[in-house]
Amino acid sequence: MLGYTRKDELLAVDAGALSPDSKEPVLGRMVSDRGGLRTREVKLRRRDGTAATFLDSSRAVWDTAGNIIRYQGTLVDVTEKRAMERQLLQQEEFRRRLLESFPDLILVVDLEERYTFVSSRVRDLLGYQPETLLGKKISELEDHSPELASLYHDVASSRQAFASTEYGARHSDGSWRTMRASASQLFDAEGKLIGVIISVRDITTERKLEQQVVQSERLAAMGAMIGGVAHELNNPLTAILGVSELMQDKVTDESSLKQLGMLQQQARRAAEIVKDLTYFSRPPAPGKSGINLSEVVDRTLTLYAYSLRKNNITVDFLREPGLPYAQGDPQQLMQVFLNVIVNAEQAIREARAGGTLRIRLGKSANSVWASFQDDGTGIPPETLPLIFDPFYTTKRPGRGTGLGLSICKSVMKEHNGNVEAANAPGGGAVFTVTLPTATGVSGQG
Repeated sequence: MLGYTRKDELLAVDAGALSPDSKEPVLGRMVSDRGGLRTREVKLRRRDGTAATFLDSSRAVWDTAGNIIRYQGTLVDVTEKRAMERQLLQQEEFRRRLLESFPDLILVVDLEERYTFVSSRVRDLLGYQPETLLGKKISELEDHSPELASLYHDVASSRQAFASTEYGARHSDGSWRTMRASASQLFDAEGKLIGVIISVRDITTERKLEQQVVQSERLAAMGAMIGGVAHELNNPLTAILGVSELMQDKVTDESSLKQLGMLQQQARRAAEIVKDLTYFSRPPAPGKSGINLSEVVDRTLTLYAYSLRKNNITVDFLREPGLPYAQGDPQQLMQVFLNVIVNAEQAIREARAGGTLRIRLGKSANSVWASFQDDGTGIPPETLPLIFDPFYTTKRPGRGTGLGLSICKSVMKEHNGNVEAANAPGGGAVFTVTLPTATGVSGQG
């Protein structure tokens, strides 16, 4: 163990020379020692100068008079054992750190459906501590996912060796997340199935982005169709207006004239709606120009008039004479105004069956603004700072992607303007859209 080949060679070595860290003999015992059994771990220096670890067990031997005549014991070389233990600890620490740094949540579920391992990523993904899941069954947890339970049973029963699924999971803050789980069978060293290992990834943002792309493609297709539809509608509307005007010159009956007047009025209204649709779907201009803010708001209200009327929402729009022209892109601003109006309508519908949307225009030194105030539920103070964040929404699933107000914010930033939200003093919410004034353009009538 120490590299000495003969007993006398070892006995010739000073006892302190066997101690690698000090000159005091490691194997010695004090005279005052009562001689009981002592077991400890010591380091000794080998003949070649290397250090080794030993398990030292010794006790006294007494004569018939009760005097200690010597100490004897055993010395076991545990250097390799301790090295293996350190290696195992390092491997365990490496495994733990590897799992901690892995972007996915790792779950191990035994054949009794109980969680036996939960990585710390559960704190980031769902806001829970790993200890809250350990030892519990999937089906025992509140808000457990049937899809995840079905995935586990398919793999645990060997119907599938590997499978994946998507499911909804509730975060500790109450919000819902979309997760993708992949599961495979887990075997022990003897090849016996002992459970299922599942990796879980949060794909909420990915799914919302996909929904937004699909919605954008639908809107793009709709925009391409509107131009053709508007052209097809303009022809019959022009004919209706022309024929009705000719008939007015020939009809003398007052009742018929009144009906023809109503026909012309509705035909002109339809033509105006077609004009607004064409205006809204027109490709963005290469640059921003001076625009009549009141006209852009009017066009937006015309497009959404039916929905507001159907939901018993009265629009109180007060135009401001002499308002300077704003600098911007009318199509993009219609998108901003339409989004704000839709949000106001939904807020009113959540509060009551009908309400009022109050729209006001105004100006300051170098800007013009439009405010949209509803008498709906208002915005909770804790969520007010978050409503312009991407994907943040207080609407129920399927009612919104949480991108509308974020896009509005981006559009206004490109216009060197701003959109702000606040709670109105009398209840409801008020959104204010601010734009820079156009230079070299006269005021609005």
